[in-house]
Amino acid sequence: MFVESHLSTVLELQEKSFALLRWVRGALRDGRLSFAIVHTNADSAIVAQEWIERHRAGIPADARPNAAQTTMFARLFVSFLTTSFRLKANAIRIVSDCGCRCSCCSYLQAGPNIELRTPTKKDFGTARELKQIYLRRLSAESGSEISPAAIEAIFANSSLGASLSAATWASELIRRSEFASQGTAVLALWREFAEQQRSSKGQVRMTAKTFIDAENLILAAMKGESG
Repeated sequence: MFVESHLSTVLELQEKSFALLRWVRGALRDGRLSFAIVHTNADSAIVAQEWIERHRAGIPADARPNAAQTTMFARLFVSFLTTSFRLKANAIRIVSDCGCRCSCCSYLQAGPNIELRTPTKKDFGTARELKQIYLRRLSAESGSEISPAAIEAIFANSSLGASLSAATWASELIRRSEFASQGTAVLALWREFAEQQRSSKGQVRMTAKTFIDAENLILAAMKGESG
């Protein structure tokens, strides 16, 4: 189950990911970024961490993690890039003959030549599987076992749809900060709850309380199904 302090930290770092991408785009125009170091490591998060450390002094405060959070931030940042965006056909821009061509630097060098991904039907199907996994894990953490019938009942309850998507997304965000992303299915989760909140409130405000409240609604529904 969510721990408010930890979830708040992860959400704050996610916001810094947005800010860092905005800064990268501006810095590219001004020629303030270097991609001369060629990365041979296949782990994009490690590459991102090295790149962030190398440019730390120039990154603005609202886009810069503290030293202790850099590893977690690098995982979130690179998964945010590759999950939410895709490279356009003309995106690869080699700055020099020795410019790095690894996947992380390719995204960073692309600047404005990336575009938002659109989740596919398959992605929404994978998102549904992630919700099932989340429900089983939440049930186990609460000391009970949820039946397949109870899972289907929660899915069938339209009033829980946005809460289930939101709580699952937050759970996956924490997972992304620790290890890896489930790809565009996570973006599909975001679309499922963010669009509803945006239409009703005009904007999406992510706070730890938002996701803890969503999880509590799911827990209450679980107890109702098992009662």
